[in-house]
Amino acid sequence: MMRLFRRFRKPPPSTSPPPPTQSTLLYK
Repeated sequence: MMRLFRRFRKPPPSTSPPPPTQSTLLYK
């Protein structure tokens, strides 16, 4: 789980944006 959180903290790649999920909320 911690690994996922760390990934969310980092900005998503401009090549493939993240899917419309909870991850988007964390990004914003």
